[in-house]
Amino acid sequence: MRYIIGFLISIGLIILLFVMIFRGGNEPAAPSQTRRMVDYANTSTVVQFVDDYAVTADQTHRQTVITVGRDAVTFTAESGYEGNVLHTQTYENNPTSYANFLRALQVAGYANGDNNPELRDERGYCPTGHRYVFEVKDGARSVQRYWSTSCGSVGTFKGRADTIRTLYRRQVPDYDKQIATLRLF
Repeated sequence: MRYIIGFLISIGLIILLFVMIFRGGNEPAAPSQTRRMVDYANTSTVVQFVDDYAVTADQTHRQTVITVGRDAVTFTAESGYEGNVLHTQTYENNPTSYANFLRALQVAGYANGDNNPELRDERGYCPTGHRYVFEVKDGARSVQRYWSTSCGSVGTFKGRADTIRTLYRRQVPDYDKQIATLRLF
């Protein structure tokens, strides 16, 4: 009887060995989460940049949001921590312009970031400076969200933040006028 049990265990191990060999011994690789930015050019997906100003009282807190999509670019100035809209301005856009913008974001490392769950929440970092949020949105769903600050290398964003902030601001034809009029600084 012992020999029969030993024989069955040996057969089981041989079968397990064959299964591992033919499957490669590993779990199947997860599909790549990285998508080329330009792939969004002909979709309703938008990219968004939030410039969240210093931590202050709710009455004096400000942030600006630039949303770029295939058909429109929207500049919004918000007041308070609940995002009360002070001013919004929308500009026409087109798929060719959007594709060029997305390609520039890709080259500047827009999709590069740290997905560490402990760093997802940017609140409280760089309280006397600016917090910047770089996001890709498909409707209400956030496809990608990274952040950085004006206080140094803190944050999850690993692309070229200065270049990307400039690219976003250049999508708003009268950005300097908008900022000056709102006296956000």
